[in-house]
Amino acid sequence: TLGEALPRPEGESFLPAFRCAGGLIWAAMAAAPEKPLRVQLEAEANRWAVVFYVHQALRAFRAGNSREFREFRRVITAVLARPVTLEEPTRIQLRVIQILSRLEEDWTTDSETELTHLENVLVLLEKFRYEFKINVEIIEELKRRIKEAAVVTCIKNKEYEHASKILNKHMSQDPNCKQMTAILNHIIQKRKPPHPAICQFSYKAFQQRVLLAFESYLDDSEPFLLVMAKKHCNKRLKSPAGAATKEKMAVSGAAQEAPETSGTASGERAGKLSKAPEAR
Repeated sequence: TLGEALPRPEGESFLPAFRCAGGLIWAAMAAAPEKPLRVQLEAEANRWAVVFYVHQALRAFRAGNSREFREFRRVITAVLARPVTLEEPTRIQLRVIQILSRLEEDWTTDSETELTHLENVLVLLEKFRYEFKINVEIIEELKRRIKEAAVVTCIKNKEYEHASKILNKHMSQDPNCKQMTAILNHIIQKRKPPHPAICQFSYKAFQQRVLLAFESYLDDSEPFLLVMAKKHCNKRLKSPAGAATKEKMAVSGAAQEAPETSGTASGERAGKLSKAPEAR
């Protein structure tokens, strides 16, 4: 089930397993000393890869690029299947990506848990809170927003029974949701989704607000691999071979525009030749 920890192999410490659309993710926090040097080296190299792709995935989410976010998440899943050393800042970012992944899913119910993906986020937030000692006020505010979003998305998709179920289960006893609970309950009873509380709800804005709440816990500095890649690219472009390549690319770009001009000239010339009197 979602967020359920995998059995822990003896002698190794693992980040709790979790599911996302890209598959089952789990990662070793540190390579065990008794492991061969080859495995330890791979774990260190993979650490840099994870940090890079986590940085890229968060950048894509901030930009609202769902396709890239999902692609980077699949790469992260693949790397985490190998030995990898993870420090706490990276483990926090991985947990945030797991939560964001659930926000990327549609409103349908998970067949295993019989919960919507937004309801599953509530479970993940509790795990996140206890794993990394996240500010309780931040978690409670996020939970409130997610509860409301879970009900609203069900209403927008005319899943009134499920909306009522979520409302009664998660919001009816929460004093922080009292006003919104009354509004949403009225909408559900009257079956009138064109209410401002529904029409003015933006799921994209909701996603970004959730990420914004986590920003203070995310390291947005340029990862090592990105810094090295930039240095390598700059060095290559400054070299004679790089300058020649850059010039070649410029010529190639100009050549792509050339056919229109030359084609027009050739066409005009061909037209003139076709109209020329035949030689006698």
